[in-house]
Amino acid sequence: MGEIGGAELVSRRVLAVAAAFITVVITAVTPRFVGGEGAALPTWYVTLVVAVIAVIVVTGTVAAWSSARVLRLGAAVATTGYVLILVGFAPAALATPSLGRVPWMLSTVGLGSGIALLAGGVVLAGAVLALGAGLGVTYRLAFGGFDLDGVVNDLESVMTATMACALIAHLLAVTGSIDRARAAEREARARAAAEGGRLAARTRAAALVHDEVLATLTIAAAKGAAASLIPRAALSRQAAQARALVEDLDRQGASPVGTLRAELVTVTSGARAELEVLIADAVEPPPAAEEALLAATRQALVNSIRHAGEGAARRVTLRTAASGITIEIVDDGCGFDPATVPADRLGIATSILRRMADVPGGTAAVRSSPGEGTAVTVQWAPPPVTPVAPTPGTRSVRGAITATAVVFVVTQGLAAVAAALAGPAWWVAPALLVTLLAFGEGLRRAARPQPPVWSAAYIAGGLVAVVAMGALVSPYGFGRLWFVTAAGFVLAALALTGRPLIAVTAQVAVVVAVVAIVLVRHDDLVVLGWVITRALLVVGVSAGLWFVIARLMHRRRLLDAQTMSEAGARAWDAAARAELAQHATTLRAQVAPVLTRLAGDEPLDERDRSACASLEGQLRDEYRAGVLARDPLDAAVRAARARGVDVVLLDDGDGSASDGLVDEVARWMGPLVDSARERVLGRLLPPGRSAIATIVTDDETTLFRGPDPSAP
Repeated sequence: MGEIGGAELVSRRVLAVAAAFITVVITAVTPRFVGGEGAALPTWYVTLVVAVIAVIVVTGTVAAWSSARVLRLGAAVATTGYVLILVGFAPAALATPSLGRVPWMLSTVGLGSGIALLAGGVVLAGAVLALGAGLGVTYRLAFGGFDLDGVVNDLESVMTATMACALIAHLLAVTGSIDRARAAEREARARAAAEGGRLAARTRAAALVHDEVLATLTIAAAKGAAASLIPRAALSRQAAQARALVEDLDRQGASPVGTLRAELVTVTSGARAELEVLIADAVEPPPAAEEALLAATRQALVNSIRHAGEGAARRVTLRTAASGITIEIVDDGCGFDPATVPADRLGIATSILRRMADVPGGTAAVRSSPGEGTAVTVQWAPPPVTPVAPTPGTRSVRGAITATAVVFVVTQGLAAVAAALAGPAWWVAPALLVTLLAFGEGLRRAARPQPPVWSAAYIAGGLVAVVAMGALVSPYGFGRLWFVTAAGFVLAALALTGRPLIAVTAQVAVVVAVVAIVLVRHDDLVVLGWVITRALLVVGVSAGLWFVIARLMHRRRLLDAQTMSEAGARAWDAAARAELAQHATTLRAQVAPVLTRLAGDEPLDERDRSACASLEGQLRDEYRAGVLARDPLDAAVRAARARGVDVVLLDDGDGSASDGLVDEVARWMGPLVDSARERVLGRLLPPGRSAIATIVTDDETTLFRGPDPSAP
C-alpha cells in the first residue's frame, strides 16, 4: 500500500479510539444513549442510531488496514449519519410520550465533531459541533429543563468537544506538515543524489579515459626512439584492457559491489601495499562516496607504482569514525613537488582531487616533497542531518485554536453566571472566572511558542491555588465546582505548549487539594469523582498528545535517515547508470575501432600513430576543455594538431560564464592558435581574476580581459 503518512496514521488512531469508545457505550449505557430517561424512541430512530454506530465501529476496526480514501469515506458516512441523528431526534421525541432528559446529546458531540474533522476538516467539524451544541441545548429545554448541574455539564461537554477537535486538528496539522516536509526533503535529496550520481559517473568515465584510454593512445602515438621503448605485445595487452573497460563501463554500474573494506583488500593486494584498518565506529558511506574513495585510492596507488621508484613501500590506512571515513595512501618513494605538476595532468587533479570534491562531504589532499615520499589523504564526512520540522500551522488550524479560546471564554463565562445565579455567595464565581481568564491570557502571552519554565510554573501554581481557594469558599456540588474543570482546560493548553510535566503535576496537585478539602468537609466523594475525572482526562490526553507528537517527530527523524538514504541511493544509482550508458556509447563510437586496431599484432605505421595522436587530443579536449570545445576554436585546434602543434585547452571556470562570453573567448583564441608553431596552452580562468582567459602560444602569453575593445 506504500508508505503511510503521519496524518493517515492519526486518522486511523482516532477512528480506532472512536470505535472502542462506541463499543463501551453500547455495552454500558445503550438505553440512555438511544433514548431519554424513562422512554424508548421509535424503532426507525433506534435503527438509524445503530446503523451509524455500526459504520463508526466497522471503519475504526478496519482502520489499520484501510487507505486514507477509505478512512475519509467512512468518516463522511458516519458524519452524515450523526447529523441525521441530531436532526431526527426532534420528530422522534415528539412521537415519544414522557421523554425524560437527554444528557447523551451534548456528551457525544465531541465524538461526532471529531469524526467530522477527519471527513472534511476544521470547518465541517465546527459546523457539526455548533449544530450539536445548539440542538442539545434546545432539546434539553424542550424535554428536561435546566438545572445548574445540567448547564455546567452541557457547557463542559461543548468545551471538551471543542478542545478535542482542536487537539485532533493540531495533531493532523503537525503530522501533515511533517509529511509534506519529508516529501519535499526526499525530493530535494533525490535531486541532489541524482546530480551526484551524474557527477560521479562523469568522473568515473573521465578517470577511465585518463587512466586507460589516454595512456594507451599516448604510447601508441609516440614516434621515433620513444616508440621503441614499449614492446608491441605490451601495447596490445594495454589496448585490449582499455577496450574491455570501455565495453564494460555501463554494465558494471556506477558503484562497486561489496563493502569498502573488502574492496580495499583487493585494491591494495593488487598494488602490493600494506593495509591497516582502524574502525572506531561503523559508518556506511553512500554509493557516491564509496565509489569516489575507492577510485581515488586506486589512482593514488597507480601513481605511486608509476612514479615512486623501484623498491618503494606502500601503506594504506583505513579509519572509520562517527565523523566519517579517512583513507591515507603513503609511500616512501622519491616524492615530488606538487607545485611543479603541469596543469594538463589529470592523474591528481581529476582522478583524485576533483573526484572527491564532486562528492558531498568529500575532500582530498596530496602532500609530497622530493626525497620525502608521498602521502595522499582522501576523506568523506556524512553531511549533518537536518531534522524535518513541521511547517507553521495552517490558517484553519489557527482558526481552530482561536475558536477554542472563544468557546472557553463563552462556556466558562456562562458556567460562572449559572453558578452565581444559583447563589449563595454569588461573587465567588465571577471572581474565579476573572482569575482563570487572567491566567489563560498570561499563558497566551508566554507561549511563543513555549513558555519559560518559571512562567509555566507560576501559571500552574497559581491555578492550583485558585482552585483550592474556590473549593474552600464555594458551596459544594457538581455545578458549583465548575472551575475545577475550567482550570483543567487551562492546564491542558499549558501541556500543549510544551510543558506537559508541569501541567500534569499541577493537575495532580489540584486533585489532591480538592479531595483533601472534600474529606475535611465530609462531602460526597462520588460527586467529586465526576468533577475531577473530566479535568484529569483533558489534561492527561493533552500531555499525552504532546509526548506523542514529540515521539512521532523523533521516530520520523530516525526513519528519515533510512528512507532518505535509500531514496538518495536509488536516485544516485539510476542517474549514474544513465550517465554511464551515455558516456559508454560515446566512448565506444570514439575509441573502440582504434583500440581494436591497437589490440592486434600488426605493427603500427605513421598513419596509425597520427590517428592515435589526433584521438588523444580530441579526448583531452572533451574532458578538460569544457565549454571551450566549440567552433571556431575547435577547427583551429584540429588544424594546429595536424601541423604537429601540441595544443592543450583548460576550462578552469565555475560554469557561470555565459555562452556569449565563451563564444567571444573562442573567437579570440582561434587566430592565436592558427599562428602557433610548437605549442599552445589556452585557459578559461576562474571568476574574480583580472583577465577572463589566457593563451600561451609558443613562448608568448596573451590575456583576454573582455569583449569590449576599450577594456584595459
